[in-house]
Amino acid sequence: MITYPFRFCVNNIKRMFNIPSEPFLLNYSVTFRCNLDCKYCGVSRLKNNYSQEELSRREISIFLDDKKLRYLDVVVVTGGEPFLKDDLAEIILEFKKKSPVKIFHITTNGFLTERIVDSMRFFRSKGLKIDLKISIDDIGDRHDALRGKAGSFQKAVLTLSSLRKIMKKNDIFIGINQTIYEENSKSIPEVKKLAHEFDVSYLGFIGLKMRPLYSSSGECDYALTDLSEESRDIARDELSNNYPGKIKLNNFSDCLEKIIIQHYTKGQLDLLYNKHKRHRCMNLFSHFRLNPNGDILTCSYDTEVLGNIKKESYSRILKKEFTKEKLNKVKGCGRCWLGCEVTPSWVSSLCLA
Repeated sequence: MITYPFRFCVNNIKRMFNIPSEPFLLNYSVTFRCNLDCKYCGVSRLKNNYSQEELSRREISIFLDDKKLRYLDVVVVTGGEPFLKDDLAEIILEFKKKSPVKIFHITTNGFLTERIVDSMRFFRSKGLKIDLKISIDDIGDRHDALRGKAGSFQKAVLTLSSLRKIMKKNDIFIGINQTIYEENSKSIPEVKKLAHEFDVSYLGFIGLKMRPLYSSSGECDYALTDLSEESRDIARDELSNNYPGKIKLNNFSDCLEKIIIQHYTKGQLDLLYNKHKRHRCMNLFSHFRLNPNGDILTCSYDTEVLGNIKKESYSRILKKEFTKEKLNKVKGCGRCWLGCEVTPSWVSSLCLA
């Protein structure tokens, strides 16, 4: 952590001259396949989910040989549902073997209980630091209705319970993510109570209208979902108080995580009440996004393919004239408030607004 301020200062200087830095974070969608059909997510309805083109361990290994990735510290593993990928554990081990990654953030719907628990046992045996977030949007049948599958709440709770029985607090970091919409805004206290009962963290965030990454139509809307005045006030009160749930402040990283979450929450609430200002985006400068098939994208909103790591190195992709045009576009953007894009941008820009 001592080297980070210097490193991010260099990142910002490079950004001034349109030069990408060695990324510290990768957002990697390991698969677009999903076993649920969530009401506000289009990933399960994509025309092409790249199911036959997903990156293998060998392809990831070759990708990681790029010297530009020598300072990669964090890998955010998303989907689809990450645990549908049979070689997920092998790929995560490859990252650990060939890069200095310190922590893996994995988000899951919690439905595949046995596979998730077995994977966490395996990761623990290898000494990997895992931050696992289970998405729970409501309680009981109400959650099932939002997730499009009966029994999804019961499975998510079973996963939480099973992990709590076999894992000590320091083995993995477990949390609940809740995406907030008009239908479930009144359930925020209940989901927070569930997190308290399992002694895990709680992260509530307001849903987005549309981002092209999960939309075959390519439509884009940077706004948050529409909420009634009552729902806005509930979200404001619940996310401002007792937020971000239980995070152990036993080291600098945990303290930093709490600050980051509070910053992100404030930005969401500002946006909800039309007080939001553009942020300093660092996409492609200090972090980037990788699709299941190896496509490199600018972000979740600008999904034009910059290149594919099966055909060319990450460094080569960054040198393209097309990529340089995107770098200029990024510097003039900062319109979204999506956590996986905004949070690393805020950290790596030395908290500059």
